[in-house]
Amino acid sequence: MTRIKLFFLVVTLFTLNGAYAQRLWTSVKVNKSAVYIGQPVEVSIEAYTSTWFTSGIDPGNIQVDGAFTQYFRPVSKSIRMDGKTYAGVELIYQVFPYENDELVFPSIAITVESPPEGGYKGVQHVLNTEEKRIRIKPIPSDFSRDQWLVATGLTIADNWSTASDKVKTGDVVTRTVTRTVYGTVPELIPPLEWDSISGLAMYPARSSIRKFDTKTSVYATRTESVRYLFTEEGNVTIPAEVIYWFHASQEKLYKKTLSERTFMVEPNPNLGIVASIQDSLDALARAEMVTETAEDGPVTILGLPWPQFLTVCVAGLGVLWVLVVLIRWLIKKERARRIAYKDSEKYAFDQFKDALKGDSGNETVNRLYRWLDHLGLDEPTVESLLHASGVKELTAERVKINSFSNDNSGHLKLDPAPWSIARNKFLRRTVSRRSKSNWINP
Repeated sequence: MTRIKLFFLVVTLFTLNGAYAQRLWTSVKVNKSAVYIGQPVEVSIEAYTSTWFTSGIDPGNIQVDGAFTQYFRPVSKSIRMDGKTYAGVELIYQVFPYENDELVFPSIAITVESPPEGGYKGVQHVLNTEEKRIRIKPIPSDFSRDQWLVATGLTIADNWSTASDKVKTGDVVTRTVTRTVYGTVPELIPPLEWDSISGLAMYPARSSIRKFDTKTSVYATRTESVRYLFTEEGNVTIPAEVIYWFHASQEKLYKKTLSERTFMVEPNPNLGIVASIQDSLDALARAEMVTETAEDGPVTILGLPWPQFLTVCVAGLGVLWVLVVLIRWLIKKERARRIAYKDSEKYAFDQFKDALKGDSGNETVNRLYRWLDHLGLDEPTVESLLHASGVKELTAERVKINSFSNDNSGHLKLDPAPWSIARNKFLRRTVSRRSKSNWINP
């Protein structure tokens, strides 16, 4: 009967322990299982604990093969399961695929700190998430891959360097087009295609891109410029250009049109100006190309090519290692010096002098004889120091000590001066005797 009760007790304790054990887990959700190139997938990673998190969870942005990623700030949340509330954190990513291959959002390791049940101090845990696979749908056949753009909205600013439609041969007009695209990243905005036009020479400038993000969304701009050089007189029409974008959620195609513009080109009496301006624009285009090539060149870190940066890091680590070794040696040397000092006669005398400042006669006497023991006298007594040093003032000090020892009044006031004089004389005589004993008659 006793064994049966013991068995049920063990089972009950085991069950209670399991019921109150800490729970930690993650879940990964995606809002779409199949998307087009450029269409964002929202990936939500949730981490939960049965207690609470003692530090923030912020793994930052991650690399996903074949896609651009945008990470948004973590959001605190909670859920209730089986009558218990669990604290959680949600990490939200938007993933923008740019290749036709299947998209794999990888498993990641998230480090969290959470106290156990009944505790209060955070314990570090590593939670591994599951990977998610998203199918990439092909671009509709009637679209060019080079001009494919997925977005939730688009606005265009079309600016000209002149408002007049009358120009002369040799004149240059600059056109700047800025597209603001919502729901995408700048790398996925395709460049504009500038068609060649009779009577014009075109010189596209470098484009610039920027990314903007809010707490829950992202948008981008792409700014492109082209210089038109008018080379022939007459009417020259720059045709309209249609820009398409695809709203994936609505499965609907939208378009915006850059209006056409006609210029009346009048003759220029200075016939050589066209060739001169063409040479200048060609040189400017080459300079911009060199700048772009340099910026697209090898990756630099803090302005240094990575091999040079690596060399600097290795040299810095070497210097750091030398400093660590030197500091450890200095600490070890200081520690040995401190140990030697605490075992020396000087330390014992310093302790005795400190006791003279206090009110405890017993402590003063104890430290006195501890010092006399380190001094190297024939006998560790005040009488022996008196004879060895010849300081007569110690006679009065000896009387004070004997009087204290006889009546044990607890109060002893000694004068530190004769003790210091006696010590110095004794040590000088000791050094002198050692020097004479080492002398050899030649």
